[in-house]
Amino acid sequence: MALEVGTRARSNIRDSASEWVADAYRRYFRYTRALAYRLGVPADDVDDVVQEIFLVLHRRRDEFRHPR
Repeated sequence: MALEVGTRARSNIRDSASEWVADAYRRYFRYTRALAYRLGVPADDVDDVVQEIFLVLHRRRDEFRHPR
C-alpha cells in the first residue's frame, strides 16, 4: 500500500510538471519563436529550434522549479 501511495504521488508530481510544460508552451511559443528569429536563427529553422527548446524543457521538467 505504501508503495502504491508513493508511486501515485510521484505520478501526480510528474503530471503536474507535464501540465506546467504544456502551459509554458501555450504561453510562450510565439515569444520563443520571435526571439529565436531575432537572435539570428534562419527562418527555415526557427520552428525546429523552438520545438527542440520545448522538447528539452519537457525532458528536463523535473529539474525546473514550477508552481504546483
